Amino acid sequence: MTTRVEEPIGRDAPLAERRAKHRARADGLLEHADTLLRKDRLTAADRLQVSEKIWGAVVHTLKAVAAAQGWVFRRPRAADSMKSYLGRLSRDGDINVLFRAVSDYHTNFYQDHVPEDDMRHGVDTARTLNAKLWAAAELIPQGASPPTYVGTLQQLERDARRRSSPRSRG
Repeated sequence: MTTRVEEPIGRDAPLAERRAKHRARADGLLEHADTLLRKDRLTAADRLQVSEKIWGAVVHTLKAVAAAQGWVFRRPRAADSMKSYLGRLSRDGDINVLFRAVSDYHTNFYQDHVPEDDMRHGVDTARTLNAKLWAAAELIPQGASPPTYVGTLQQLERDARRRSSPRSRG
């Protein structure tokens, strides 16, 4: 089974569309992981695919939550920052614990150290975490400022202008 490469979601898509696409992508990644896990025996490549789909589903959920607020990820650490923000806001310590568990599957993509028997647990953990992230998202106050490494489209555009200006080329 191969993964279909989808079009990038793109920052110029309307916020509601970005939110819906990220949420659909998260759900689709976990469904694909479920499909792989129904095989009699996973190959090494299957284990790596399941691992990255687990991680990707959580990141897409965090991006969907951000898009619902009009925010975008600005830096690679934005997922961690967004997770921490939602954990603090909801006072749900399980968010950090589950995120740490899911991040191990991201590491597994590069190291293949998670046994096949644990893969099902990873998919279930990602689903539980995603539900908690959506519940925490309901607590974000209207007009709230984005967490570190997450920003608004205006901030992103301002950063791009700053990087492309002749003065920034030194």
